[in-house]
Amino acid sequence: MNNLKKMRENVGLTQLELAQKINVTKASVSNYETGFRKPNLKVAQQIAIAISDSGFSCSVDDLFPYQQAS
Repeated sequence: MNNLKKMRENVGLTQLELAQKINVTKASVSNYETGFRKPNLKVAQQIAIAISDSGFSCSVDDLFPYQQAS
């Protein structure tokens, strides 16, 4: 699981607002939050910057913690 939804909500961004900031669709943000899709590194970095610019310092690792496959 990832922390994207929690962090997005903590800074008061809607899925649409975040999508507009990182130039993806609202559906893409929803898919990233549910884990249905994973953003590539560039998009993950853009998400971290957008969250940080909105008042909550975070990194890609904070948003998408590494999980070793079992």
